[in-house]
Amino acid sequence: MSRTILVTSANSFIAGWILKSLLDKGYNVRGTVRSQGKKSRVLAGISNDQQCQISFVHINDITTDSLDKAVEGIDSIIHVASPVHLTMIGPEKDFLLSAINGTLRVLQAAHKYNQSHSYKINRIVIASSFSAVNDASKGLRPDYSYTEKDWCPLTYADGVAAKGDYLTVYRASKTCAEPAETWNHQTIVDIVHGSSSIPDSIKNTTPIGTKGEQLPRIYNIDSSKAQKDLGVTYIPLSKTMEDLILEFAELKEKLAYQ
Repeated sequence: MSRTILVTSANSFIAGWILKSLLDKGYNVRGTVRSQGKKSRVLAGISNDQQCQISFVHINDITTDSLDKAVEGIDSIIHVASPVHLTMIGPEKDFLLSAINGTLRVLQAAHKYNQSHSYKINRIVIASSFSAVNDASKGLRPDYSYTEKDWCPLTYADGVAAKGDYLTVYRASKTCAEPAETWNHQTIVDIVHGSSSIPDSIKNTTPIGTKGEQLPRIYNIDSSKAQKDLGVTYIPLSKTMEDLILEFAELKEKLAYQ
C-alpha cells in the first residue's frame, strides 16, 4: 500500500511544489485547505491521472480546529502552513500566534494519534525559514556558512513591537515557532530552513494578496544587472525552488523508518 503524506496548507505556493514532487514519486497525499475554493484551485493544477492520489481535509483555522481527521492513517507530515500578510491588523493575531500555535497543534495532534494507534506517524518535517537562523544585524555575510548554532535574535516581544513592519514580524514568528515544543518532539521532527524563491514552471494556486503569497518585490528580481556590472552569476530561481522541494521530499524519505 502506498504511504500517505499529510501536507498542511496544500494551496500555498511551496506546498504546490511539494505536492507535485510527492505525487510524481507515487505517494498518496492528504492536503489541508481552508475552503472548497482552495481545494478546487489545487486540483486544477494536478493532472487527471494523479487526482486519485490526493484527498483533502477542510481546516478553517489550524490553530483551533481539530486535526484528528487530518492525521488519521498518515505515514508522515510536511507542515508548511504559516501566515504571511502584506497588511496586518495586529502582529500577534496575524503572524505570531498563528505560526506558533499552528506548529504546536500539528505536533500535538500527531503525538495524540501515536499514543492510541499501533500504526504510527513516523516523521514530521516542518517548513521553517532562513529568517529563523539569520541575524540581520550582521549584514549579508555572503561567504558565511550557517550551522545549527545560528539563530535569529528576534523575540516574541520584538515581533509585537514591530507592528507595521510585517517583514520583522514574520521573521519573529518563524523564529518563535521553532522552539514551540518542537525539540520536545524531536524523535519524529525535522526542520528544513528554506528560502523564498519564485520558479517559472508551476502554477501558483494562491492569488496575490492572500495568505501564502510571495513578497511583492520577489516578483521583480532580475539578476542581469548584477551579472553585467559585477560578474556575479546567481543560481536560477527555478533551481533554487527545485532544491528546496527535493530537500523536503528526500529528508522525509531518507528518515522515514530510522
